[in-house]
Amino acid sequence: MGRFVTSDPLLSSGHPANPQGWNRYAYVLNNPIKLTDPTGFYEWEKKCKSSDQKCQRNRQKFRDALQKLREAAKKFKEGSDKRKALDKILAKIGTEGDGNNIRVGFDSNMSDPGWTSPQLKFGFIPTGNILMKFNFDSVDNDIAKAGYDQETVDIWNAGLVGHEGNHAAEGNAASAKWLFSRKERLEWERRGINIESLVFEGFNKYEPTGPLWNPSWAEADRETLRKAAVDNMVREFYEKKKKPQ
Repeated sequence: MGRFVTSDPLLSSGHPANPQGWNRYAYVLNNPIKLTDPTGFYEWEKKCKSSDQKCQRNRQKFRDALQKLREAAKKFKEGSDKRKALDKILAKIGTEGDGNNIRVGFDSNMSDPGWTSPQLKFGFIPTGNILMKFNFDSVDNDIAKAGYDQETVDIWNAGLVGHEGNHAAEGNAASAKWLFSRKERLEWERRGINIESLVFEGFNKYEPTGPLWNPSWAEADRETLRKAAVDNMVREFYEKKKKPQ
């Protein structure tokens, strides 16, 4: 019937464009064909059959990356700007079962490793939900196959989740890019890429695509070199796919 027999105690408040969000008895917005909510609180973008190993594997990669992001945040002093930046992202993404209007999906055909967008009804009405999609296969192709160890791949995945999570926390999305100038969009990417750098800094691990972080940088030059690396990545962001160097 598309209903819970008891109300969802952790469902977030509704959205003016999506009053159905106030219905605490509705299961996955009355769309059980496309969406799934196995815990009663959290919505993945699509159902994932137990026999679909790739889907299950992608979900576990996301869980592992999110846990790695939590670990990176704890590497910084509580109350510091870097800790606050990562904590803000973690609060927005939340955890499975908290009803925070974040949906996670996967698409191995995407040209980019990550993409964030508000979910729209009829193609233009915002629903109040944010969709984060990931292509972890591209990470394996670009990072793992380049010869970097598994720890680097795991941290890179955490940085990717942090990057897209920062877009979600700021309310920025690819599908609304036409509303903003190129300069504004590049600033979004600058902040997202900076998050990737912070994740690698937290683990004091060399980041291979910039490098956005290098433990061998002299302490006095670190912020200057980080900014230069991030700026360079932003300049190239829309011209070519990020690859390790």
